[in-house]
Order: sequence, then C-alpha cells, then structure tokens
Amino acid sequence: MDLLPAPLWQHTLSFLPLPLISILSGVSCTLRNRLHAFPALYPNVDLSFRHQLTDSAFRSICASLQPSSVLVLNFEGCKAISDESLQFVIRHFHQLRRLNISGCQQLSVGALHDIFTLQFLQCLECVDCSGFGAEGIPFIGRCTQLLELDISLLLNCHFPRSRRCLPARAMMSTAAVDALRNLRLLTKLKANSVPLVSHSRFLRDLKNLRHVELGNSCGFGDLQGLEHLEYVHAFSNNVTSLDILSSSAHCLLHLDVSYCDLSTLNDVQGLSLFPNLRVLVISGNSILSLDFCHSLPKLETLLMNDPVSNPLPSLQPLVSCRCLHALGMAFWRRGPVDLLPLSSLPLRVCSIQDSDVSSAHCLGPDVELVSYEELCKRCGVDA
Repeated sequence: MDLLPAPLWQHTLSFLPLPLISILSGVSCTLRNRLHAFPALYPNVDLSFRHQLTDSAFRSICASLQPSSVLVLNFEGCKAISDESLQFVIRHFHQLRRLNISGCQQLSVGALHDIFTLQFLQCLECVDCSGFGAEGIPFIGRCTQLLELDISLLLNCHFPRSRRCLPARAMMSTAAVDALRNLRLLTKLKANSVPLVSHSRFLRDLKNLRHVELGNSCGFGDLQGLEHLEYVHAFSNNVTSLDILSSSAHCLLHLDVSYCDLSTLNDVQGLSLFPNLRVLVISGNSILSLDFCHSLPKLETLLMNDPVSNPLPSLQPLVSCRCLHALGMAFWRRGPVDLLPLSSLPLRVCSIQDSDVSSAHCLGPDVELVSYEELCKRCGVDA
C-alpha cells in the first residue's frame, strides 16, 4: 500500500472517517507521513454528536491533521470536551472559518478569552452553551469579523413553541448587548429563546443583517433601518405590527410570524408591504380573512396551520397566488372547509392533517398530501 502514488493516497483517504485515520496513522509511519504531506486533506472536520469524545481523543485526532489547514470544525453535541480542547483549537487552528460548539456544556467562559485571535472566523454557533451563557458574549463580541452568529438557548431558556409570551427568567446584561453591537458585519443572527425584552433596539445597529431569528425571545424589537433583511423568523413572539419591517419591505423573502397573536394579519395593508415574499408562516394566529393574498403575487409557500379564528376564513382569495406550490392547513377543526377554490392553483404538496375539509378530491392527483411535520421539513420551517 505504501507504494501507491501520493495523489491516489490523497483520494483514498478522503473517504475515511477521522478516528480510523488516527488508528491507521499509529500503525504505518509511512501513512502518517503521507497525511502530514497534504495539509488540505481535511478542510472540513465534523466530530458532531460524538458524546464520548474527550480532550485526549481530540488531541489524538489532531495528530493526523494539519490544524492550520482546517477551515470548518464541528463539535456540536460533544458534551465531554472541556476548555482544554477549545483552547487548543484557538492556539492551532489559525485558518478556521466556521466553528460549531453547540451543546458543549462543559465549556466555561474562560475558554473564550482568546477566541478573538481566530481572525478568519466568520461563523460561530454556540447554541445551548449554558456553561458560559451570556457571560461569554462580551468575548464573542470581540470577533468583529463575524458574519454569522447563533446564540440560541444560550441562557438555557427552554420554552415550548406554543407559549404566547415568555417570562424573562434571565436577561441579557448591558455589557453583553453592547458586545453584540460591535458585530457590525453580521449578516445572520440567530437568538431564539434568548430574552431581549429591554435590549432589542441594538438590532438597528447591525445594518448588514439579512437573516434574523428571534423566536421565543419575548421581545422582537425595532428593525427599522435594516434595509437588507430577507429572512425573518419570529415565532411565538410579541410582534405587534409588521410596520417594524417596512425598511426591508422589498427585500423580504421569508417571514415567520406564527403564534404571535398578530391582529395585523387581517389588514391587507399589513402584508402588502412585502410584494416579493416567497414564504409566509402565520400558523397559530387569528386569521379572519385571506384578502392579503391579493398583495402577494410571488408567494410560493403558505403555512397557516392551527388557526385560532372562529369562523375560519374563506379560501377564495388564494386563487390570486398563482405561484403557490406548498400549502399548510393542518388542524383546521372548526370546519368544514371547502377546498374547491384550490383546484386552480399549481399546488405540489399540501397538508390537511386532522382538518375538517370537504372536496379534498379537488386538489387533483398531482398534489401530494403529507403530514404537518413533513411539510414543514420540506419547506425549511420549524414544526
């Protein structure tokens, strides 16, 4: 095997899992030399959900790598690793672009002191890192080159989706919020289940935001002035008006305001602000009328499961959505609901799970009926 030409070694080893390579490297010195000869062999190191991975095991794996060649490192769910591993990464993985430490609950705030030295780091995911929680944000805020940040569940606030308004068990400190303000290059921010009640105005300083998720946040804030927003995820929040998104009206493509008690949905003018909207999720709201559909000519996906309105609205306005391919109408139990108006739509997939409907045959043979969960999965929406 050692007589194989170098390019063939590189191609063959690219399909081996890292632990196996670590074992092989201890058996064959020639193989180990081959590995070190190709620093770009593993630009993407995925160790996610290896629950038994320890600091020493990670160091053993690194012996088969050139850390300076690694661009993406995924530790998600590695609950046994400690500050030692993260500090090793900070010292040796100088070219790192993406780092995922979500669920690594043994990490403390001390491990983040020098994270700003990863000067090429663009994406940091630290979901449910309760070991350092909000205390770590001032150190993360020193990574001013970050483009994407996920701090969801960072304060360990696990709340069910169906809650209308969440109690603020833990609040973001002023120092933490000021640190987030420093991330002026951010294009994507995920802060689901992070109470931001009194600090949400800092979002207006992040002028480059295109993707924002603030579900279960008990405070959606003022997004006025953010002119580039394309994706807004605000389920189970206290959104009082869609006017807060008016600055990005013509850019917005995806809007999730499910379970928000948003009465503005019944106002045609509310959604007419977003003529380019492709995906709209309004599940769990009071939907008295679908007249807003006339203002959304490019809408492709509409999820309006579990409505709380009584009576249910007529589906007739949906005929104006000539691009509608996916429709969620699960748990419409105050029916019966007549599906006849949907017969003229170019639907491909639909969910009417546990709904009281009539004329289901009007959907046509080409429409695939799926469960509520499956439809959400296909549409890239949280169930």
